[in-house]
Amino acid sequence: MLNPFSKRAITRYLKRFEAAFRTYQGPRPRAMYHDSYEYICNWSPELFADFEKNRGYRLQEELPALFGRADRDRVARVKYDYRRTISDMILHNFTESWVEWCHRHEFATRDQAHGSPANLLDLYGTCDIPETEFFREQRDPLFAKLASSAAHVMGRRLTASETGTWLNEHFQTTLGQMKELVDAFFLGGVNHIIYHGTCYSPREAPWPGWVFYASTQMNPRNSIWYDAPALNAYITRCQAVLQAGQPDNDVLLYWGIHDVWQKPELLEQKLIIDQFGQWMGGSATGRLARWLWQTGFAFDYVSDRQVLGSRPDGGAIVTPGSLRYRVVVVPECRLMPIETLRGLIKLARGGATVIFESRLPEDVPGLARLEERRAERRSLCAALRLPDTPAKVATTRIGQGRVLVGAIEAALAAAGVRRERLVEQTGLQFVRRRHEHGRYYFLVNRGKQRIDGWVPLATGEAAAILMDPMSGHVGQAAVRLRHGHLQVYVQLEPNASVVVKTWEKPLEG
Repeated sequence: MLNPFSKRAITRYLKRFEAAFRTYQGPRPRAMYHDSYEYICNWSPELFADFEKNRGYRLQEELPALFGRADRDRVARVKYDYRRTISDMILHNFTESWVEWCHRHEFATRDQAHGSPANLLDLYGTCDIPETEFFREQRDPLFAKLASSAAHVMGRRLTASETGTWLNEHFQTTLGQMKELVDAFFLGGVNHIIYHGTCYSPREAPWPGWVFYASTQMNPRNSIWYDAPALNAYITRCQAVLQAGQPDNDVLLYWGIHDVWQKPELLEQKLIIDQFGQWMGGSATGRLARWLWQTGFAFDYVSDRQVLGSRPDGGAIVTPGSLRYRVVVVPECRLMPIETLRGLIKLARGGATVIFESRLPEDVPGLARLEERRAERRSLCAALRLPDTPAKVATTRIGQGRVLVGAIEAALAAAGVRRERLVEQTGLQFVRRRHEHGRYYFLVNRGKQRIDGWVPLATGEAAAILMDPMSGHVGQAAVRLRHGHLQVYVQLEPNASVVVKTWEKPLEG
């Protein structure tokens, strides 16, 4: 099995592909694909050297703590440093090396980062096409948003999904179930549907032919294959919209992964899809992400590395992929690296708005230079000079920008961040993108009741059309302005979807 922490291992492994393509004369693949992390690995020959170089002390001297034989705080801090180190090793030694090799040979890269014991946002963001998946009953767009957030923040046009691998038992999945699955992907920011792999099967093989574990069996041996063109046409129309323009999310939600990493239990922590509700849902970031989603705030997750690569511009935050956001929101994290805290304050000094939910971070993670870093954290927090008076939101001006600390709903309102009230209609969910003259809204009724009425949009545009991605029908929408916001009349059955395209100016004809 390939060692995912080792640059030497991936370099040696890729030599086989280099030799194969040196004499290959056929059509070249568009991209190389790295499936979800399913390695069994917690060590590498380079680990001690990489650890000492990046964490500042020798892991060899803390092996008792690494294996739980010290006080809980020291164990947690050493394990944090170990987890952060292997995350860096997967990123730099493996993923970046693989991507560089692929680009040198003119291949794009598709990467499923989930499952890795690493910061998934950084891994997803390194490749050309981040790819996610759902498995069995999972349909949570907030998981898919890890891949699409990295694509948005890093300026990647596509977010892919491995689609339909396992929804039901073999040959029992319906096209209706597939459509619901695809909509959940779209709501999570995916715009490049890729069906699961399927086995080659000789024509003379008796039914069901040659098969493997992927149960939907999206192939000619399945009875749904003959009606699949209807689903494919639906996906094509949706993706034509979801690949157009640019994402239109307002909030960068900081992923406080350090609270996840600095725990005394276990060794490496694989962030696998089946345990998303534990490693994300049970965290401050997961709780706040769910609240933002349910309340109608459009957001993307952002990592420490991506925060440090962003810059302020005219009151906005511009990410490494040149996308603009209104605010950075930090959940109620206990731990934050001192470099990230410095970076957030630097963004505020340059004119950005930074919101901390409830309080500033209480401590720094890791073991090395602990008291020195704690002292710097206290100094940076004290320099903000937040008012002591009780209030829902404490605000301090810093340079050209500001830092807000307090209740998240009040802080977002104070920062002027818009909210899509359409989510108040039970079951209605959305993706919003912008085009040159207005916006696209992809709306899905995931509830059990028919929607028939006026749907408010958090935009002041003047006109709209409705686009039915199932039938392909397009027509001018009934619209009205209320309190400076556009409302569109929408009729949607349960599990149905529609695209609303808005314009800044009235339509003629």
